[in-house]
Amino acid sequence: MSQRHILAVVAILCLCLIPIPVVEATATNRSLPAMALSEALRVPQALLMDMGTGTILLAKDEHQQRPIASLTKIMTKLLVLEAIEANRITWDDQVRISSHARQYGGSQIWLEEGEVLTVEQLFLAVAVVSANDAAVALSEFIAGSEVGFVALMNERARGLGMTNTNFTSACGLDIGQPFSSAYDVALMTRALLKHERVHDFVSIRVTHLERARVRSMLANTNRHLLATYPGYDGLKTGWTTKAGWCLSATAKRGQLRLIAIVLGGNTPAERNSDIVQLLDYGFATYEGKRVVEKGQEVGLARVQKGQTEQVKLYAADYLDIIFPKGQKSAWEQKTEFFAVEAPVAAGQIMGRLTILQDGKVVRQVDLMAAENVPRASAFLFFNRLWRRLLR
Repeated sequence: MSQRHILAVVAILCLCLIPIPVVEATATNRSLPAMALSEALRVPQALLMDMGTGTILLAKDEHQQRPIASLTKIMTKLLVLEAIEANRITWDDQVRISSHARQYGGSQIWLEEGEVLTVEQLFLAVAVVSANDAAVALSEFIAGSEVGFVALMNERARGLGMTNTNFTSACGLDIGQPFSSAYDVALMTRALLKHERVHDFVSIRVTHLERARVRSMLANTNRHLLATYPGYDGLKTGWTTKAGWCLSATAKRGQLRLIAIVLGGNTPAERNSDIVQLLDYGFATYEGKRVVEKGQEVGLARVQKGQTEQVKLYAADYLDIIFPKGQKSAWEQKTEFFAVEAPVAAGQIMGRLTILQDGKVVRQVDLMAAENVPRASAFLFFNRLWRRLLR
């Protein structure tokens, strides 16, 4: 054997001894650590977030600006729900379709100019089939015009901390220069999911919309994952030529609800595969615990100079914690009561509940008075003072 052949054999043997990292070719890659999974994802931008705490569990280029197509409608739905919650509109309000709303292309339910539908019917069409015409009709009903509504969208985005977002329409078509990021989409998705009613709409696979002259079948653009992924119950798909295939997804198992975002996929299959990998990783790696429910009574606060000396307090929001599976998380709950003098109004903030995890503050929630406490009369005040002196 020539020296050249010997050297070649030695080189091959050396290569065989070098450890080569191998990613198992499964649909989920659930055993991959976060960094490896991030690199394995095929979409350019992605993010996995815990809904309860807002903790980012995995991210890939999450602040990069890019068009997000119909994921824009997450903000549209959020503003509709907030308008209903504030009693500015109701689900039963009648909305007359304008020529502007009718002319929108893309995904739609072919609304006719002058047709009248309720807010609930239009919201259903937006949530299930991503109807552009329905989204624009709702925007006009709330703000008077789509332009005015877009201004509200951008204002709300700033309030949520969405610093890499610019909305240009109520529906997400490539009009002007719209953009957002995986992180910003997660922020507005989390805000939307705090409205429990939204689940009644986004989890629907197929339904019908009864209209004056036609019965429209609505098939969810997200129905494949709704049907196949355990715990999956929404939320929003999107596609345009510029945005690619996008998805804001949510799923819940036990006490852990996850939000997964992918932007810029090349195909629906690629988009869905990456979403499944993100969710599988989250559910395989973490577990959640609800420490306090929204509206839960959490104690009594002293009221100075009130007709009653104490008032029950309730939590203004829920409090969750998240920790790696198999690891015990050390957490503690601290309650702070403010010095408050009557009169006290129901809903008035009178304290704060803090959750510390491994010694660090992870969540805080306001504590609110459960009822009104009028100021004590002079007679009651001095009578109470006298009784204390006699003790």
